[in-house]
Amino acid sequence: MRKMIVLTGVACLLILGACSNDTSENKYDKQIEMSIKECNEGFKLADMKRNLKRAECNFKVYNDGEYVLVEYPFTKNDDDLEEDLYHVVSSREMNLSNVGNVEGLKPDYVETNVQ
Repeated sequence: MRKMIVLTGVACLLILGACSNDTSENKYDKQIEMSIKECNEGFKLADMKRNLKRAECNFKVYNDGEYVLVEYPFTKNDDDLEEDLYHVVSSREMNLSNVGNVEGLKPDYVETNVQ
């Protein structure tokens, strides 16, 4: 009887864990990581020694991951945030795009790491 209660409890925990929507990763992590990489590539092309981290940027994702808007301080001590919009071309490629492409659209995902 004791084994049955323990097994039932374990089964319930497994089912609840599998059904949980609370995960540390979201469905747009890949696009966000790609956008950070693109920003850093731009800094390298401009001969700037800047390596953005996710924690120092804000993100808005539009059209189910088609566009990623990145807000970031241009320099480490900058209070103003720059904006770059990236258009996801494929699972491995994104291009810089015009911010006007998302005007009027509601973001599907917002991540705010800096004010």
